[in-house]
Amino acid sequence: MKINKKIGIFMLASIVCISSVKITSHAEYQYRENIAVYVDGEEKCEIMALEDSYANNNYISLRGLAYALNGTAKQFRPSVGSSEIDIATGKGFDEEPCTWEEDEKLDHSKISLLKNDLEVDGNERKYFSFIGSIADGEKDAFFEPVVLSMMLDLDIIMEGNKIEVNTNNGYMVTCMDMENSGYLQGINTLVVGDASTGEIYYSYAGTTSFPIASTTKLMTYLCVMDAVKAGEISLDDTATVPSKAAVISRTSDGVIPMNEGDTATMMDLLKGLLIQSSNECAITLATHVCGSEEAFVERMNDKASELGLIDSKFYNSNGLPVYEDQIVPAKIQNYMTGEEMFVMVSEIVDTYPEVMDITSIKKETLASFGQEVKNTNAVLFNVDEVRGLKTGTTKRSGACLVTCAPVEKDGEIHNLVCVLLGAEAEIGRAEASEMAMRYAINKLQGTAVDTQKAAEDIPKNPELVIQKLIRNMDTAK
Repeated sequence: MKINKKIGIFMLASIVCISSVKITSHAEYQYRENIAVYVDGEEKCEIMALEDSYANNNYISLRGLAYALNGTAKQFRPSVGSSEIDIATGKGFDEEPCTWEEDEKLDHSKISLLKNDLEVDGNERKYFSFIGSIADGEKDAFFEPVVLSMMLDLDIIMEGNKIEVNTNNGYMVTCMDMENSGYLQGINTLVVGDASTGEIYYSYAGTTSFPIASTTKLMTYLCVMDAVKAGEISLDDTATVPSKAAVISRTSDGVIPMNEGDTATMMDLLKGLLIQSSNECAITLATHVCGSEEAFVERMNDKASELGLIDSKFYNSNGLPVYEDQIVPAKIQNYMTGEEMFVMVSEIVDTYPEVMDITSIKKETLASFGQEVKNTNAVLFNVDEVRGLKTGTTKRSGACLVTCAPVEKDGEIHNLVCVLLGAEAEIGRAEASEMAMRYAINKLQGTAVDTQKAAEDIPKNPELVIQKLIRNMDTAK
């Protein structure tokens, strides 16, 4: 997929305007138009489109696109209900699309942008869409073109009121395309690479420190597992909930209800930590390892020093903001650079690859607490190769996501890692991370087409490879 200035602008606008799972879109903020669809150079039809809240923040008709692709190698059949969407690829769809001239049949004044229940060929996917009624009571769904490109493996170019689809190519966007379009202005940092070799494919503001929110819990996991490896604790242990964890469970930052003195298995605590980002589990684990969270945080910072993460700092085990004990109550957060997060994650997936056995769980009931936890990493649902790792959000950090995908090449597994810090909302971190991860997969497989600028300017960071070799040598000693 080629990406031009126009499509870059609408993708960036989608990040700017969305700040929660549900957005009510009123008529006065929606501009409706019909756009022409060209398939392999031939004009097929006109379909409905919405511009939501901001110019160029486009969403196009799913049924209309299905009609335009009918009979091609990329054909698909959509089924849209009140809050559910099913897509069957490889099947034709010959129902002619509605257009706005037909009495503007979509009741768009009451529809909202939601993560509607969505399946593609029976597989659950997590994308945002509008659903509204059209002619004869039928429903239609509206998606961003870039989402349809990723979801259906389509090569789409959008220019003005025209969409071109090339059915001979699949989806492909490079990170440099994202940067050149202005899309990355909506995030703090993006780092993508191969953790198995240490090679960084792309780095955007990767050497600047930013707050990392609950992606902190990856360092918590690393220090816990180091303690297990050293024989200090065991994964068979039962841990006791300290008062600090019990207190936080009763606040707005609580995830799992806990009482002081409750007990939980180590595995349930680790699952609560990584699947649904339990702050209580982080504190309980930290206390079990070191006797107090404060002592555990010292270990976290020592581990950062050991890994050479000179621009990283940890104040707690969970990533929540804290206030310093001084006359001016400074509000501080754990911080790292994108490239240092990449190094830390490389250490985790290399030393403790079983972390992905936990972070790939989509939902599970924790026996210790009798509570179901659900994974908030949308890319885990949308890219089959992805098996984790961790989300995080605070007001200051923005929406963060660290993603990992083990991909095989020439008989060897490569752990591809994407670090995204500081998107403006959940939808932005999911879209950007998915685009970057798909790029990484294509890059590893040799199908990504990088621009000359990318080849010249994007650092490969051989020092990360050297750091890893030194650590391995030290371990061998």
